[in-house]
Amino acid sequence: MRGGKFTYTSSGKVYVFTLTNFKWTEDVEVSGTVSWDQASNIIKAQVTLKRAGAPLGTLQIRWNDADIDAMASVTAKFKVRR
Repeated sequence: MRGGKFTYTSSGKVYVFTLTNFKWTEDVEVSGTVSWDQASNIIKAQVTLKRAGAPLGTLQIRWNDADIDAMASVTAKFKVRR
């Protein structure tokens, strides 16, 4: 981890991770939530991406953690730089 923070809460079999300016790389920050429902095995993420404080776009990601070779569904919206 190169910066930012994450916290989590749990309620029964649901864990919610909150990312705040989380950085795996040096140039992109991620903020938002990731929920993991262990009863249904569904993981969902809704995050925003920023570079140098400027918004880049958003991602919505969903997959079933119980599926072997699970395929994630990703919806992205990015700002176009001109």
